[in-house]
Amino acid sequence: MRIFILVSNLDMCGLGHHYAQAFAELGHDVLLHGLEDIDCLTFRGKVVARVKKMKPFLWLTKARQREQLMSAATDFRPDIAIFMGAGGWEAASIRFLKGLCRGRVVVLSTDNPTVNPGLQSLEWLEGLAEFDTVFVPVKQVNPLFYQLGAKRVELYGFSYNPKIHFPGSLSDVGTSISYLGTWGPLQEMWL
Repeated sequence: MRIFILVSNLDMCGLGHHYAQAFAELGHDVLLHGLEDIDCLTFRGKVVARVKKMKPFLWLTKARQREQLMSAATDFRPDIAIFMGAGGWEAASIRFLKGLCRGRVVVLSTDNPTVNPGLQSLEWLEGLAEFDTVFVPVKQVNPLFYQLGAKRVELYGFSYNPKIHFPGSLSDVGTSISYLGTWGPLQEMWL
């Protein structure tokens, strides 16, 4: 099977990279496509990323990303397309991919749209309705995604990659309570 995985940035090793590695180890042909080609961990990369998101440049950035996505997908001819997060994709781009994949385009939503303000745009909502399946990490958000227009919502379980993640002992951490996840102001306040 030919699997096309779309991630926000190839330099950031996240969930999409782990899925790509697992699918490749299972013998599938995988193309991992990143929207951004800048190293957002450097000072220069942060400045460039901020400029690209400013209103005068945002339409140009989105047009370039859309063009690169369509070109990569057309060349690869995937059987299934998996989006890691759905933010910012308009319905027309998702419909184009559905045509290439014979209707199999899904999204692994890693964020709760009521917590992340950037995901509440009309464009995001229109795109959400086009996905065949929206996979979510917690079942409590299922009704919310249906209300936002998703046609089908399924639960995906948390995963573990033994080449990257390995169990540590509590003595290494120095405390009996640990948090594994992405930092955010809400998480910091909660902790």
